[in-house]
Amino acid sequence: VFLLLPIEMVFQSPYYVYSAFGALTLVGLMISVFYLMKRLGGTVAAHVSQLMILITPAFTTLASRQVTILSYLLLFGVVTFSIFATLHSWLRAHWKRDVFAGLSWGIAFLARPEVVALFGIGVLAGLVFRRRLGVSRGQAARRMLFQASAFLASTFPAS
Repeated sequence: VFLLLPIEMVFQSPYYVYSAFGALTLVGLMISVFYLMKRLGGTVAAHVSQLMILITPAFTTLASRQVTILSYLLLFGVVTFSIFATLHSWLRAHWKRDVFAGLSWGIAFLARPEVVALFGIGVLAGLVFRRRLGVSRGQAARRMLFQASAFLASTFPAS
């Protein structure tokens, strides 16, 4: 909401407000995915991920032109925050960071239920790339348990 106020002051048309907000959420998503892929696969993987986002019409054209899918813009914003929370938990192992990442993915799930697949991929990536992240097998399992528990606790009211 605080992002929309300056946009609404510049543009009077709701269509332009929606387009500007869509572009900003797309940029935020691209930045978070870039740093996620850079951490997991290096610079080349990070740039390829940007190419994949930009050539997908669902992310580019529809997000800034299709006003009927406003909930997906909310999803992009919350998923961006969740990816940054996951990266923050991967930088240094601490149970509070893992719980925070799980809670943020749970809030994203409340925005759109399709996020459960992204959360699963994130947890799986934490296990598969544990050596690259410098984490032991037991520590990776504990991190998965903390994140999954926080995710389930935050989504329990929705069920």
